[in-house]
Amino acid sequence: MSRPRSIDDAHILEVARKLFLDGGPRTSTAAIARAAGVSEGTIFKRFETKQELFFAAMGLPRPTEVSRLLAGPVSEGDVRSHLVDLSVEIIAFLGEIVPRMMMLCAHPAYDPKVLFADDPEPPPLRLVRGLAAWLDREATAGRVRGGVSEKTARVLLGALQNYVFWQVAGLQRGPGGDAREYAEGVVDLLWRGVAPDGDPAEEKP
Repeated sequence: MSRPRSIDDAHILEVARKLFLDGGPRTSTAAIARAAGVSEGTIFKRFETKQELFFAAMGLPRPTEVSRLLAGPVSEGDVRSHLVDLSVEIIAFLGEIVPRMMMLCAHPAYDPKVLFADDPEPPPLRLVRGLAAWLDREATAGRVRGGVSEKTARVLLGALQNYVFWQVAGLQRGPGGDAREYAEGVVDLLWRGVAPDGDPAEEKP
């Protein structure tokens, strides 16, 4: 009877992910094995090559919490406040996905054409569609302007992704580094484009 695994694959991948994100694709499997508390041979019994381990560790997470919020009913209260809350959650999710994407792009075997080939709804697309569907529901309720949901979703996500990239790259300096403050500013800028016709906020200078 074989001995049960004392350390599962998820632990090895979590350790490998951290070390790869800190040290890049050249991080050795020996260093990963030491940090994970297993032998290097154990790693290669579970992952045939270092490349397989790397791509498994850099697998993109699902936006589960964001998806839950987007799947909810039409919001009550201030739509802008809900958009800010959603934006803060999206920033937190992108904080996981952007560093992994950057590391994937740094690997010589990375092929952008195959990254999402087996995924009918990869995380970035799921975010756009989910946010656009949420805006459509709000538009049906007369709480935002209709007909611009997908464009609004892509503009908002682009701005949020830019924030995360600047954070990861160390470009965010001085004031404006707080995620909620940034989200509030972006939503305020977008509101003129999605506010329902006749909204008093549109008349503000």
